[in-house]
Amino acid sequence: MINLSLDTKAKLLQAFAYIGFIYTLGWQFEWQWVVPSLIFSWLIFLLGASCGLHKYSSHRSFETKNDIIKGFMLFCSTILSLGSNISWAATHRKHHKFSDKPEDPHSPNINESAWRSIKLWFYYFPTYHISPRTVKDLTVDPLHKFFHKYYFKIVIAYIVVLALIDIKLLCYFYFIPVIYGFTAISYITVLAHKTWLHKLIGYTNFDSDDLTFNSQLASVFVPGDGNHNNHHARPAACRNKFTARDWDFGFWMIKLIGHVPKAEEEEYEQKFYT
Repeated sequence: MINLSLDTKAKLLQAFAYIGFIYTLGWQFEWQWVVPSLIFSWLIFLLGASCGLHKYSSHRSFETKNDIIKGFMLFCSTILSLGSNISWAATHRKHHKFSDKPEDPHSPNINESAWRSIKLWFYYFPTYHISPRTVKDLTVDPLHKFFHKYYFKIVIAYIVVLALIDIKLLCYFYFIPVIYGFTAISYITVLAHKTWLHKLIGYTNFDSDDLTFNSQLASVFVPGDGNHNNHHARPAACRNKFTARDWDFGFWMIKLIGHVPKAEEEEYEQKFYT
């Protein structure tokens, strides 16, 4: 029996999603499924990736209103197939510690290598090479432990259930949302650190020693994470909106499902509603 590493299993699952996406476009494409699929993709990225993996698991920026919401959010983050919440958070915390420096696990600017940027775009970097010390808070949380331990089983069960009901459900509510999520994360990982794109669609509000920038366009298609310069300036904040020109759908979602720290809520209200 072949004993595959967790990282290899994650890459095979992601390759399966790309193959399924091509299959969907080539053999299962129907226009009436496209809009519902894109709406679902946008929402599940916002809830599962931006709020779940990013703001909640990685930065602990807020608390959910109850464990049912927390469990559903972590489920959404799991079926996006970006890696378990604990492994993703560990990688992301290291990214912030060493942003655009040699120790950054996924900076596209190390050695200015085009091949490295291409690999990162396709999410090809270690996702399970983590130090438990960086995520000690998550390893003692029962729900995080559950979704980490059963990550592959949950994703596979979701795939099987959709396929058994209707192959189109698998195509439009797994393959397309997962590729949407990969593309959004790839934008954040690669393009949101590129100076040439910054000049075309971006701006900055904060001086920083990395190459991040904000984009209103990205804020629409990468909900909750389009203001990358703002986020790197204040990574622990729930919100990524600090000026009138910033758009932040993620903060709206967090206010809907969770409790925003009082000081941050008051700062936001005073800045934009007084």
